[in-house]
Amino acid sequence: MGQDEYIILRRGGSARARGNLDWQMRGLDSLAMRDGGPIRDHQHEAPPQPNLTVASLNENEAADLQRDDDVLASALSIPISLIRPMAVGAGEDAQAEQSARAAGISWGVQEVAPHAGPDAGAATTVAVLDTGIDPTHPAFNGVNLTRKNFSKSPNEDDVFGHGTHCAGTIFGRDVDGVRIGIARGVRNALIGKILDDRGSGGTADVARAMQWASDQGARVISMSLGIEFGNLVKWLEESGKPPAEVLSRALSAYRDSVRLFDTTVQSLGAQGVMVRGGAIVVAAAGNESARTAASPYIIDVSLPAAAVGMISVGAVGKGAGGYNIASFSNTNPMLCAPGVGIVSAKCGGGLAAMDGTSMAAPHVSGAAILWSERVVQDNPRASIEIVKAKLIAGCKATGFSPAVAAGDRGAGLVQAPA
Repeated sequence: MGQDEYIILRRGGSARARGNLDWQMRGLDSLAMRDGGPIRDHQHEAPPQPNLTVASLNENEAADLQRDDDVLASALSIPISLIRPMAVGAGEDAQAEQSARAAGISWGVQEVAPHAGPDAGAATTVAVLDTGIDPTHPAFNGVNLTRKNFSKSPNEDDVFGHGTHCAGTIFGRDVDGVRIGIARGVRNALIGKILDDRGSGGTADVARAMQWASDQGARVISMSLGIEFGNLVKWLEESGKPPAEVLSRALSAYRDSVRLFDTTVQSLGAQGVMVRGGAIVVAAAGNESARTAASPYIIDVSLPAAAVGMISVGAVGKGAGGYNIASFSNTNPMLCAPGVGIVSAKCGGGLAAMDGTSMAAPHVSGAAILWSERVVQDNPRASIEIVKAKLIAGCKATGFSPAVAAGDRGAGLVQAPA
């Protein structure tokens, strides 16, 4: 019987420790209510953090996990790929860069965080799980880049330019007089290379990287990658199994992956107060839609962005009638951000323009950093859920073209705190 990689999310701590902690928290809640306020005292330890591990198992061993009380979720590691930027013509690239240079700021940054100072984000650690980064780019001068390669490629650096561009939008310093970064005061960034030099990887790589980012203290985790069901079916077809079994296994693997990401993201947001733990996870909604094709179609938000608790991000452009949903952007995101003609850092130096929900998600990650710092400043004992609520409530629902449906824009265009 062959073996495959499985991702396993286990409860944190021993059963006795968890029981004692549950008892402590119930007692604290009762004490707070007795004293006249429904305020939970988090001075005691935060809930034990679940642990993500990856193991090689056969089908019988994998089935046994379903009966293990300490296992919160488990799933077969399945293929995941880069949400590739949409093609931008040389003329459009040059025009976008020219406009950014003339204004001294990328239009996306102008729309989301025009007033954020150069030190904004200094107290927050962010993780970018992508194709790596160009560590020599001037946009990252002064940033402590902690890098780890989770991919199958031996090269730790970014060869695509995708991760470099995304990181630039989140925390890049000004390049040639052009502001490209939302939170350009970030001093510590975790760069996990989870996609190889072909733009491919597996959900096991994502799981390892998310666990690493959490362990390293990331408060915001940014991902621009996705699972395409069609690619999953093709991958399973290579096993030579009958079509009916392939489809059944594909549905099962996708379902288990949804549950795994649901549970993982929710656990990352439940690690107590902001000063001690927890992370907001931001992901691109996907570029599979074709709204302007001869036979147009719209695709729903893809995994992992579709997971419960994930901040899923759609892409918008700006036209004469207001903000328009990008033709490629998947529907039903939680919110949206600029994702057309986005100027940011280019591998090897300089600037480049790209289109995609991959370009929209980093705007939200940068805004989440700023909201995190604002909330902690106001209340050091605030939770991650409060930061998420502020991030969503702060979105702008005005300024959209009348043709834009609510389901396509979600809560609206993300805004950093004023």
